[in-house]
Amino acid sequence: MLSSKDKDHLNNLIKNWNAGDVNARNEVVTLLQPLIKHFSEVDFSSKNKVIPTPVVLFCPNDIAQTVSLKLVEKQKSIHIESVNDLFILLRKMVYGIIVDEVRKLTSSRHGLGSRTLADTCDDVLFAEDKCFEHSHTFIEFKILLDDLEEKSRDQALAFSFYHLWGFDIATIQTLLNDISERTVWRYIEFAHKYLSEQLKQ
Repeated sequence: MLSSKDKDHLNNLIKNWNAGDVNARNEVVTLLQPLIKHFSEVDFSSKNKVIPTPVVLFCPNDIAQTVSLKLVEKQKSIHIESVNDLFILLRKMVYGIIVDEVRKLTSSRHGLGSRTLADTCDDVLFAEDKCFEHSHTFIEFKILLDDLEEKSRDQALAFSFYHLWGFDIATIQTLLNDISERTVWRYIEFAHKYLSEQLKQ
């Protein structure tokens, strides 16, 4: 998914992006499209290993395009130090879009109306009961993961890379500066235990 060479290339592009290079920014956005799409496919699938996503806004292609547009808009207002900073930002963007839509829908006077869960991503996907059932837990999970990224960055990243991005262990080792496989699993287990305990509380 992402080799050491790819990581170094992305880091160089990010450095140029921070210096105001529009071409570097455009290349970063292009390279990230399939990664964001993959994140969306993993997070919105029935195989989600964390918690159910309360409402599916768009198909993965639409999410990739929406986040890419937001990245372009934010070029002058954000400073990204590394590839891992970028992954954190992307995760927050996707989850932010979900939370905003959930809050809008659940606070609407009309609620979700007659919109129902579709079988394909050709339409906007909604599930009234699931949205109300899982929205609070999802928002709490987002807040907890944001906090964990501040307190134990590598643990949170390992967890996100594995459960949310669907990366294999070798890719996670590369992204976390070639740490051992055992350390990757320890980070994932630590984060999973911490988030599960906090959610229960």
